[in-house]
Amino acid sequence: MSNKRATFITLFVTAIRFGLGAILAFAAFTHLKHPYMFLYDLLQYRVVAGWLAVAVAVTMPIFELIVAVLLFSRMSPRVPLLLTTGLLCIYFFVQSSALVRGLAIDCGCFGGVIRQEVGASSLALLSLLIASSVAGLLIARTLSDSGKNTPNPVAT
Repeated sequence: MSNKRATFITLFVTAIRFGLGAILAFAAFTHLKHPYMFLYDLLQYRVVAGWLAVAVAVTMPIFELIVAVLLFSRMSPRVPLLLTTGLLCIYFFVQSSALVRGLAIDCGCFGGVIRQEVGASSLALLSLLIASSVAGLLIARTLSDSGKNTPNPVAT
């Protein structure tokens, strides 16, 4: 692989990482700033209730923030992008479940700061984010398999 192409691919993966990291960090901060609104939104999905809902409402924003920090970090992009893909797939599954069950609820994506009803547009956004994360994961894997280490974008 040419050096120019490897640099372009590295920058592309970096843009994906930083974009997803910014979205997850924003979501985490809004959930942490408005914990009761996040808990309310979570309960509206009718997937978890009681103490389990409280536990999810407490730990989910912290996990989002940890994944965001990992996306911004100097570590290999594979683990953070894999965690991001998993997290986004969970969100997609839960929103799809709400849509199939006919629940007219807010997605709760950004803790009350940005309100959006669960529907085609929220699922389309999640699909785009999942595709971006998977693309970054596959490209990062291709880079590492070709013997090129992904340069650290922070150090350049």
